[in-house]
Amino acid sequence: MKMVSLRTVLFAAGLSALGVSLTSAQTTNTTPPPVKPTLATLPPLPADIQKLIHDFAAQRDAIIAVRQALIAQLKGATPEQRAQIVATLRAQAQQLMADQRVLAKSLRDQMRQLRLNNPPPGGG
Repeated sequence: MKMVSLRTVLFAAGLSALGVSLTSAQTTNTTPPPVKPTLATLPPLPADIQKLIHDFAAQRDAIIAVRQALIAQLKGATPEQRAQIVATLRAQAQQLMADQRVLAKSLRDQMRQLRLNNPPPGGG
């Protein structure tokens, strides 16, 4: 019986010592958390970048508006009209995917050229 209570006392003492070390480790950390930049703290974008963003947003909004109009037409369409609208939506999705593949390949090629023309310092 004394052996069990001695083990319990030692276990409790070990936990309390561990708790003290965890507490002291938490209180000694004086490094402030990193500050995340916000739009207010970032410098303004150059005009050509702003134009690209604006043009992209306009194109995106146009694509979404056409797609939403077609989806709205689906609600009151006959089965033949529905099949035609669905075919149009699929064709647009396939064209968008093809355009994205071409753009991705172009970006990969540009990055490859940049890496070839501008090797990292130190040859690494």
